[in-house]
Amino acid sequence: MPGSAALTDLGDLDRSTRWELVGAAEVDADVGHPQGLTPWGDHWLVSTVHDNGRGELLVVDQRGAVVHRRDVTDGERFHPGG
Repeated sequence: MPGSAALTDLGDLDRSTRWELVGAAEVDADVGHPQGLTPWGDHWLVSTVHDNGRGELLVVDQRGAVVHRRDVTDGERFHPGG
């Protein structure tokens, strides 16, 4: 499985782990409060919620442009943190 060595090392991560930024892109859209982010081919999938309770799934390209957005709101939801 690709990346399995990295998965094996997850147990070694803690608060003292040093991270290295390898790239960045400013997203050119209102992304609300991002909840999740994962690479998807040449793009990123971002799950997000907005203050009005609306949830979205965004497809963001490597330059930070939102190329697709889908409303995934399913009734009224409340964030467990308040």
